[in-house]
Amino acid sequence: LIELEAQPDAVKRLVADRWRYQDRFLDPEKAARLEKYFAFAIEHGDYTVLIGERTGGIAQIGWKYGCEKKAKLVGLAALPGGGLEALRMLRVMLLWAKAKGATGTFTLDADTGLDFEPFARRLGGSKVVTTKYEIPF
Repeated sequence: LIELEAQPDAVKRLVADRWRYQDRFLDPEKAARLEKYFAFAIEHGDYTVLIGERTGGIAQIGWKYGCEKKAKLVGLAALPGGGLEALRMLRVMLLWAKAKGATGTFTLDADTGLDFEPFARRLGGSKVVTTKYEIPF
């Protein structure tokens, strides 16, 4: 895994090249958005960006209620066969968050409906049941 925290532009090109996959796995528009987001996260100290052979992920530390440093997964993507590398990446993110002073728990959820339970169980996590509502504008 390569940690891309506060690296020069050459590293941004690495991110772009690694995640473009010769446009086989991502359409060009999605690839461009992903590259832009990775570049944004690299430039901000509250994020860590990790790139593996078959995975890429972003974690963030933010403030809950203005007084608690909380860590969460922002994005995790893996090509087929990248599951164990993704799990290893999550372990590195946990260590990073702890080193940065995050407290409490690391939040692992997905707006896409992906169930992270197998990863969470392997990392010692527990399921938190919440009710979420979305109200259209």
